[in-house]
Amino acid sequence: MDPTPEQYALLRLLEEGASIDEWRDEQNLYELSVLIQDKVLGLTIYRAARKVGLTRQELLEAIAEVKQRRNGHVALLQGQYPKESLTALLADTIPAPMQLFQGLMHEGMLLFGGKSKRGKSWLMFDLAISLSVNRAGFRHFACPQARGVLYLALEDGRARLQGRARAIQPNLTTVNNFHLMYDFPPLSEGGIDLLAAEIAHEQYGLVVIDVLAKLETSTGLKSDKSYHDIYETFAPLQALRKQHPFCLAMLTHLRKQEADDIFDSLLGSVAYQGAQDVLWVLERKPKDEFAFLHIRDKDAEDKIIALRFLDGHWEWEEYEVSRDQRKIIKVLSDERKEMSIQELMRAADFPVEKYAYVRKLLMLMVNDDLIHRTRRGHYSVTLRGSIEMGDMDAPPDVDERGDRVPF
Repeated sequence: MDPTPEQYALLRLLEEGASIDEWRDEQNLYELSVLIQDKVLGLTIYRAARKVGLTRQELLEAIAEVKQRRNGHVALLQGQYPKESLTALLADTIPAPMQLFQGLMHEGMLLFGGKSKRGKSWLMFDLAISLSVNRAGFRHFACPQARGVLYLALEDGRARLQGRARAIQPNLTTVNNFHLMYDFPPLSEGGIDLLAAEIAHEQYGLVVIDVLAKLETSTGLKSDKSYHDIYETFAPLQALRKQHPFCLAMLTHLRKQEADDIFDSLLGSVAYQGAQDVLWVLERKPKDEFAFLHIRDKDAEDKIIALRFLDGHWEWEEYEVSRDQRKIIKVLSDERKEMSIQELMRAADFPVEKYAYVRKLLMLMVNDDLIHRTRRGHYSVTLRGSIEMGDMDAPPDVDERGDRVPF
């Protein structure tokens, strides 16, 4: 056999007069168990061992002991990390994740971002109240049952939250399963253990951290935390979820820089996003009653929910938009260029007061791949858009294969 460079270096060390401790080193003995399988190398090893007073039998016994110890350790690990056949997996009945609101929120870790003063705290507080009183989320998404809530309100005071609760549901007086805390230790300084203890004791269905930055310890370093660091931080909660399902919703802000993918705007490291089961981003113009909730779920397709802030609470919105969709696609097809919202509104004869409606409509059309949005906030029709709108004035351009392409 041809020894590896490391094995060759070990042979030279032993031949040149290694100490008895080096002969009895566990890793060295394990390497020797391989080398002595070769007759020539085995003779060389036995001869070198005799020089330090180690007989062949003593050497073989030491090697056997090391191999037995290692095999026992491997067997122990095999018991700790069992295998499963695909047949067994397919035959198993795996319960679906616990739904807090059908089609909207389920158990797991959720990172929710939005720009400052755009209503994300109000939105989450609204949902938390809905869950605690068994009311549909956003007056649309069914709540299977009332569940306890722990809300860590680390930025808003009691007076503000009282006013917010009364605005959301004026007749609300008794909600004993909704608990608030206004101060909490950092996650790395006992906070995660305290949180796990509170969840285990009260059996909360939803825990909200508003905001996450308040529970993070600044290291003064520019480098982001690794995925491993974040995973280890939340490991106690993930283990607890196996015994008692719950959703941990953590609120954060958005970066100032624009991003092609809106989820890349979430403040925090990419590792933080990777450790989550669900990402939410609230998109809303200042003081606009309309908003979009972008949702990315590891177990579902990305989607956008249209919302409207009405009478102190958030409501799900649905428009009859087919006629206006056709109008927008016709304009984009006729103009054969990328257009801004303002240009589209003028060309399609939308009144100025419908700006929020048109912006919302465009976002929904982008989500359905009917139109494309560039980084500069301009829009163009997609091939799917021209086809699905009944081929109405579709762009006649063709590529080198004769297939039509959008401009």
